[in-house]
Amino acid sequence: MPLVTRVCERCSASFECEHWRKKRFCTKYCGDHASKNKRHGLSYSLEHRSWRNMIDRCTNPLCKYWPNYGGRGITVCERWFVFENFYADMGPKPTDRSRYSIERIDNSKGYQPGNCKWATPHEQNNNRRGCWTPEEDQKIRDTVARGLNFRQAAEALGKPMGSLTARAYRIGIKSGQPCPPRAAVTFPSTTRGGK
Repeated sequence: MPLVTRVCERCSASFECEHWRKKRFCTKYCGDHASKNKRHGLSYSLEHRSWRNMIDRCTNPLCKYWPNYGGRGITVCERWFVFENFYADMGPKPTDRSRYSIERIDNSKGYQPGNCKWATPHEQNNNRRGCWTPEEDQKIRDTVARGLNFRQAAEALGKPMGSLTARAYRIGIKSGQPCPPRAAVTFPSTTRGGK
């Protein structure tokens, strides 16, 4: 088979290969070091895995997490499509590295500098969309006390009806009933066999 002479794109050395091959580098070493994804030396790090997962769930409709991220408009800023930029902005994970993941501080915004940090699972759970604060619990009580049903309360508070209904039942409010006072809860007597 006839051989052709090519020039390595990394080190500029000449090399020969079959004419049908699309070789661009003289050796595997040159190819690995010229690769965009391997030049930083962190391809197998936990930070790189978190970055790949972030890109995948925001850009790949086949990803199982797509509906909660890219499917609802969560995006990755243009700068963070390059791992080196992401790593420069976020830095390495804290000491107990395997426990930390990327958290968006404002869940309505995308992945971008200033809106992301490394967070523990506990911090992530406290920042979920379905998480309710004591102030929001009081708003539910107030809207129900005004005579609104759960659907109207959900529209007034800008929350999904299913989420509001579940939270209302959890804090002791049932649809169509007046809002219970926030006084201390009384428990039935625990004595047995008494009159």
